[in-house]
Amino acid sequence: MKGFNILYVAMWRILSNLNVAFRVSIVWLTVSAIVVGYFGIQYFSVVSSLTSDTESISSFTSSFPMIFVIVFVLAMIGGSIIAIGWHRFCILGEDDGGFNFWPKKGLLWLYIKAVLALFFVSLLVLIPVMIVFLPLIGATVLPTGEETMTFHIVNAVFSVVLGAIIAGISLFLPAAAVGRPIRFSKVMGLIKSQFLVLLSLSFAYYLLELAVSFVGTSLGFANLSLEFGLGTILVLVVIVLAGWFLFMLSIGYISELYGTLLIDETGEEGARTTPQPGQ
Repeated sequence: MKGFNILYVAMWRILSNLNVAFRVSIVWLTVSAIVVGYFGIQYFSVVSSLTSDTESISSFTSSFPMIFVIVFVLAMIGGSIIAIGWHRFCILGEDDGGFNFWPKKGLLWLYIKAVLALFFVSLLVLIPVMIVFLPLIGATVLPTGEETMTFHIVNAVFSVVLGAIIAGISLFLPAAAVGRPIRFSKVMGLIKSQFLVLLSLSFAYYLLELAVSFVGTSLGFANLSLEFGLGTILVLVVIVLAGWFLFMLSIGYISELYGTLLIDETGEEGARTTPQPGQ
């Protein structure tokens, strides 16, 4: 199935170009981690003084909107820069060889607009999909609150169908990253004509998430001890690396989808310059 192959190529591109993926992402992920870590420490220090320091609580509460805006803007800018770098490498083979990647003039704002468009269009799509599926999901839960096998099946179908639609809408992103924005009507046309491809891609990614979740449950990640030891550190390293890989993969498979549907099949953007598996 073409969707499975797209996900395979996206994974192959990360694993065969780990140095590029690392260089594109490490600076902004580090900056984000430092900022989020700083505010996280501030938050926990306030929580720990809930019963003794009302002045600190009041000060933190009043500054929370500003903190939220700072973290949101940083995540938007940093995430967009990482995504643009990886999109362009996957589609155009572009790699400046350094750690200080910065998008070409105008691309960052173009990409942020595409992210916002994706967010709002996804909300509009989510409403009718939830109207259809939520009653079905609710009907499969027993009065005792126990989840039946039917519940898990309906929930999986909901996740895969919604994931397929969102993957199609996400074509706004790589198009913006390479400086060739596409119209909403064209995206909708691609979703209609290539829905089986999108569905198989979403199903493949869903299976991957299930596998990752199963491994995490088997290793007891949910019961991670707060006492730092060698075992805990190793588990945290695995969690961080897995999170990084899935983050880059989510950017990568949309890039490969764009390359497959808008370059390889239509040829309208010219031949891709990046090598494919087996080349």
